[in-house]
Amino acid sequence: MKNNFAEYCRKVCLQIEILVNKFTEKRYGDEKLQDSQYKKLRDFFKTAKENFNQYQDREYKLISYIMEIRNVGSHGDHNGRSILQRIELKGKSIKIKLQKTKNTVSPKEIQNIFSEFVSYYDKYNPKTNNPKITDRTEEGYTVITLSNLKDKYFDCNSIIHYIESNRTTLRHKLGNEFKILPDKHQHPNELKIFFEQQDYAEIKHTMNWFIQEIGKHLK
Repeated sequence: MKNNFAEYCRKVCLQIEILVNKFTEKRYGDEKLQDSQYKKLRDFFKTAKENFNQYQDREYKLISYIMEIRNVGSHGDHNGRSILQRIELKGKSIKIKLQKTKNTVSPKEIQNIFSEFVSYYDKYNPKTNNPKITDRTEEGYTVITLSNLKDKYFDCNSIIHYIESNRTTLRHKLGNEFKILPDKHQHPNELKIFFEQQDYAEIKHTMNWFIQEIGKHLK
């Protein structure tokens, strides 16, 4: 298995899904079994850990990385990209900064504009995390974080080029003087780093904790 980390993650993920499904069924009944595996995993962590934060909790992030790698490896790619290239695309996020927008533009309008660059966006639920507005001031300053990017918008320059090319159309929403530029502080691609490190010892330690903790709720 150590010669194929993606296959290793797939086998581990099967164990995770079985246990999470058993936990969900016992605690919530059949009605929540249709939730996504990530939603069911978060529900478990909320039970297991007080003040759980999915963006900071190391065990949750590691298990979710295993699930992401399994999902990437289980689907083919019509562009012929390697699994590492697909994982890099899946794990990448971009931070874009808007300046000097007009004060009347709403967060939802900004999300609608930047939804062009992501694979999925629910316009009826603007509280979705993608595109995510991470900072906003009354002076027309906004930072947007984009993840699950479409193939052709893999870097900041491609997104900025698109917005600038459509400035005439967008200025009635954003204002005549708006500026767009990459944020200086970009997120590291943690999924790619995890895949490249292939830290079997950390996975074993985390899975031991996970199996013991979830076992407490299955007795």
